[in-house]
Amino acid sequence: MNQNAAGASARQDILSLQYLRAVAALGVVLFHLGEPFGLNLMFGRAGVDIFFIISGFIMWLVTRDRETRPGVFIKKRLLRIVPMYWLVTLFLALCVYIKPNIFSMDHLTLSHLAQSLLFIPHISPSGNKFPLLSQGWTLNYEMFFYVLFTLSLFAGSRGRQLAGLSAVIVVAVLCGIFFNPSSPVLITYTSTLLLEFLAGIFMAEAWLRSRLAAGRPLALLAIIAGLSGIALASYLRPAIPEVLYFGVPCALLVFGTLSLDRQGGVPRWGWLKVLGDASYSIYLTHFFCWTAVSLALAKSGLSRNLYEYGATVAMAIVVGLSAYYAAERPMTRFLSRTR
Repeated sequence: MNQNAAGASARQDILSLQYLRAVAALGVVLFHLGEPFGLNLMFGRAGVDIFFIISGFIMWLVTRDRETRPGVFIKKRLLRIVPMYWLVTLFLALCVYIKPNIFSMDHLTLSHLAQSLLFIPHISPSGNKFPLLSQGWTLNYEMFFYVLFTLSLFAGSRGRQLAGLSAVIVVAVLCGIFFNPSSPVLITYTSTLLLEFLAGIFMAEAWLRSRLAAGRPLALLAIIAGLSGIALASYLRPAIPEVLYFGVPCALLVFGTLSLDRQGGVPRWGWLKVLGDASYSIYLTHFFCWTAVSLALAKSGLSRNLYEYGATVAMAIVVGLSAYYAAERPMTRFLSRTR
């Protein structure tokens, strides 16, 4: 969800991570933009689970240097996540203020805006648990994970860091399961989705120890099993936690793809790498395309066919790429130089 300098360097060596980020972002776009057209593309929701696993992997990888300082780490994370999110959220707030009838799905209050900008899980004025920019709910999880990871860096050795992170996340998840909290903050901070970050960490540790190297047949089998599991879960919608019906198949997909990468079995596709670079901007901005298309369909009475859906998805990608090159990349580079 382009990382900081260290993260970018790591991903240049691991093309599969870039590709998976692109796939995850496109999955979310396909899912959300399918709603106005009456398309129930549930498999796209798995993009969020892929993002969480990759996030855990990257965090463990970029802090492999034992001298990584907690302050430096969290500053880089904030520079990576905050500027673009704030820019898009404030732009949305301006749109809601100017044209509240267009953005009737939410109400603009200072409290709602402030809590959204500060990544605080809360109940919105509309009664849901989403921030002003709805897809920002995933960033509430990301920021909580970043805080936990920053604190774990004080542990000293990697072994103690891994044990401490694992213990805190497992205990938090168990508390969520047994106590079933109702507070938005506690729901987020005890969610089973936290286990996906932990899965990414263990994959990264195996990668660094050269143990994440399944043979090509097994890697391909893991990828096929992961994709099949995602498709099956999308169809069945089992009444079990998302970490099981999407998280496990996504972990298999990431494992298989990384294993192929370790063997040099991942080709270099420039266009897919570019989409991976821009995945964060695509993820944040596709909401505006969803709103525009929903309004256009409601007012024009156009037929909701696949051609229009494809054009909408293409528009979302173009908007995301434009936001990446015009805003995210320049801001990230400038702030990285001046921090």
